[in-house]
Amino acid sequence: MNRTELCEKLKELEETGLGVVEIENRPKDNGSVGRHLEAAVGIGENNRRGPDCQKAEVELKTKKKGSTARTSLLCAEPTWVHPEIKNMRTAVAKYKNETGRMNIVVTRRKNSHGFWIAVEDAQIMMYHDGVALCYWDKTALLQRANEKLVNMALTFVEDEVNISRSDLYEGFKENEFLNLLNSGKMTVEFRAADYNGVKKFKNRGTAFRLLPTHIKTLYNTTRIV
Repeated sequence: MNRTELCEKLKELEETGLGVVEIENRPKDNGSVGRHLEAAVGIGENNRRGPDCQKAEVELKTKKKGSTARTSLLCAEPTWVHPEIKNMRTAVAKYKNETGRMNIVVTRRKNSHGFWIAVEDAQIMMYHDGVALCYWDKTALLQRANEKLVNMALTFVEDEVNISRSDLYEGFKENEFLNLLNSGKMTVEFRAADYNGVKKFKNRGTAFRLLPTHIKTLYNTTRIV
């Protein structure tokens, strides 16, 4: 499916809706609408480094109409440098809440728990109370962003079935990715848990997230499909 065909399919789905798409062995959760859209478009659920629609070079995202939640752009795990932390499991053990979850949202501004990130020469570094915890290599992160976010279609849904519209963003600008991090508009969110041993350890991925109103800043052009 090329980009023109994808846009035609998204426009068609505005008229027909997503329908009832059963995703085998998957619960209804925050990602269920996205999985339904992927199935309706015909690409299936995936965890590619590149965009969801490879031939069209378009990453698919969904957003419930009226929602103020941020959109996850991509997931990238950091390299830990704190002497007490070797990996995400040990990070969770150190920073989890009473339910066994490490749900930390970080920007360039220090949060109420003392966490923040800084865009430095070669790295995006994360600190806690002045101590370096981990980092993302800037070159590697931007390469991943360029691969994943080269173009994006953001589909606004009324509910589990009905689509209001889709916006197509083309021509990813990597400098703006860094600018949004540096301005504090982009967040980094840790989403891991050991559930205090009640359930198995789970890491949903460390996500770089942005409000839909700022997504157009990342691209050269924006148009309604």
